[in-house]
Amino acid sequence: MKHPLDPELIAFLDDYAAKAAETPEPTVQESRAAYREGYLQRGPQPETDVATRDIPLPTGASMRLYTPPNQSNDALVLYSHGGGFAMGCVETYDNQSRWLAEQTGQRVISLDYRRTPEHIFPAPIEDAEAAFDLIISSGLATPDRLVLAGDSAGGSLCLVGALIAASKGQAPARVVALYPVTDMTVPTQNAPLTGSMKDFAEGYYLEAMEMLWYREQYLPDRSLGKDWRASVVNAPDLSIMPPTTIINARVDPLFDQGRAFAEMLSAAGVKTEHQVHAGVVHNFMEHVSFSPSARKAAACVIKALQL
Repeated sequence: MKHPLDPELIAFLDDYAAKAAETPEPTVQESRAAYREGYLQRGPQPETDVATRDIPLPTGASMRLYTPPNQSNDALVLYSHGGGFAMGCVETYDNQSRWLAEQTGQRVISLDYRRTPEHIFPAPIEDAEAAFDLIISSGLATPDRLVLAGDSAGGSLCLVGALIAASKGQAPARVVALYPVTDMTVPTQNAPLTGSMKDFAEGYYLEAMEMLWYREQYLPDRSLGKDWRASVVNAPDLSIMPPTTIINARVDPLFDQGRAFAEMLSAAGVKTEHQVHAGVVHNFMEHVSFSPSARKAAACVIKALQL
């Protein structure tokens, strides 16, 4: 294999594929339940008692504040979960949110944005903007002490949210996007796959054709894929972005998107770091309980989040 994976991860992927074959067309609710169960079991496991508080948002969404017992400063991480805008939720990411707060020594807010297909584009973006505004207006953090972060679909949200905030003169201190989707116009049903989308189209957790389903739920009007809030590669001015870290798994259909966007940011004059982690696949934060390479990558995520 050109890009070797941890043996433990290979075994997981084989088992994952076998179970998926048993239920080829699960309902949205069945998929959400399986995603939640897997993430809670296989993802990071906190070791201390982290205090939580749920906060409603005016859009009808909510967010959960995690305050660790070892809080070391006034920084705050606003984290948007992944799951194709359809699967994840604050409960799915609860263990990870506690762990991030514990490991960074910083407060973490997990955004429980409205999900598709019940709520289509741009509902999650409206929720992300509302969360940012409430954090600032309530005094939970100032922009210069706020990190916007997220993974996959949530990686897109944190990038778009940073651009919206920056356009208001409230740029956050930093953005940390894990394996983000940056272009919702690809793949397409009939066009041939290319690059990492082709190399890792099947068998590596996130699959290229699976992305078509997510997009159809989020963007019933396909033309909206060109909207920069859906495809951040189309943003009119990237130069206003704060310092940004793009974190990619090397074996991931979205690898090329992350790399290309990091290059775009750098070309626009943005202080940019592009991390590439070997031995892992998309959503590697879910695999830290059994994959040594995922644990190594997760340690880099912690470092990137710390102010």
